[in-house]
Amino acid sequence: NVLYNIDRPGDDLSIDFGQGIREIVGFTNFIVSWIAPIAIITLVAGGLMYVGSFGNEETQSKAKKMMMTSLIGIVIIYGAFGLVSTIISGSL
Repeated sequence: NVLYNIDRPGDDLSIDFGQGIREIVGFTNFIVSWIAPIAIITLVAGGLMYVGSFGNEETQSKAKKMMMTSLIGIVIIYGAFGLVSTIISGSL
């Protein structure tokens, strides 16, 4: 009963777009509420690692890679959230 309404066996299927949209919104809200804070914590940890490297080239390169990966993840997460929110608000 997520995307299709089935009242009785043998009935024709009807698509429930409203429920499908609510499921997509719920999923993106879940992802943003759990993954985005982890990415931000990783970004801060990379910054602290970079500051605490004291000129060690290997540690600095690991910290830069960690921060870049976190930034890319944050852009993807919030970009997807913004895209879904825009599409959903435009369709409602």
